[in-house]
Amino acid sequence: MAVIESIKDKASVVMSSAGEINKLAIDKMEEMAKINLATAGYFSDIGIKQMRALTGVKDLESMRKFTADSISLSGEIAKKLLDDSKTWMGFGTDIKEKVTDLFKKEEEPKKKAVKAA
Repeated sequence: MAVIESIKDKASVVMSSAGEINKLAIDKMEEMAKINLATAGYFSDIGIKQMRALTGVKDLESMRKFTADSISLSGEIAKKLLDDSKTWMGFGTDIKEKVTDLFKKEEEPKKKAVKAA
């Protein structure tokens, strides 16, 4: 019987937390969509900038400059990718912490009630 009661308690915690978890999920989805759109805009701008720069290649010197600028740009892109990956990892950590805190808050009153009984 204790196992069944434990399962019932856990299920009630999950059900009472479902609304908060859904709100958190929607908030994170919105943040992720904004980051995806910003990243898409960033790379679209770079692509257009590079195509415009490529049309300026007329001789060996302009090719050298275009190549040097492209190499420099690759460093900027690598930094952007690293920053974005840190942001995405932060999402996972933040969600884990918030869900863990939510479950802790839900279980505290139940533990106090059990101790009082």
